[in-house]
Amino acid sequence: MFGLGHQVPKHLRKREVKAHLTNPTAAGAAILQWLLKGCLDWQCDGLKIPVVVQQATDEYRASQDSFGDFISDCCVLESDAWESSEDLHVEYDAWLSERGNGWVNGGSLNDQEFAKKLKRFGLFSRKGTGGVRGWSGIRLERDKSSFDTSSTDSDSVQ
Repeated sequence: MFGLGHQVPKHLRKREVKAHLTNPTAAGAAILQWLLKGCLDWQCDGLKIPVVVQQATDEYRASQDSFGDFISDCCVLESDAWESSEDLHVEYDAWLSERGNGWVNGGSLNDQEFAKKLKRFGLFSRKGTGGVRGWSGIRLERDKSSFDTSSTDSDSVQ
């Protein structure tokens, strides 16, 4: 997933290092001091995730999260846009079903999980007309009736 970033060139490697480090008389005090310093750092500052590990984790999670695909496929991000929470969630569920991805993500997201994902895109919740909850900065791109199953083909036959 990520490399260690540094490797000692062969011409600079010292064969006696392993023997030195495994000799308690030669290196024991230095190793103990290094362990104690590390323990104190951990107690004071906690365990910090290395930047390279955090970046690799973020990249992996982003590659496994289809929510960004939903946003790019079905939505438009605009500063003056607004869409109801219900319409966004219904469209997301329909999009998942259409793609056959419901099983990959464990099915539909609950309202809190859905809100967290929208917030990661810099969107914020606010009430619209009539107190309807929705999201500023986003609107649906598709015709909302694309998943309407209330009309049948027989309705259009004359």
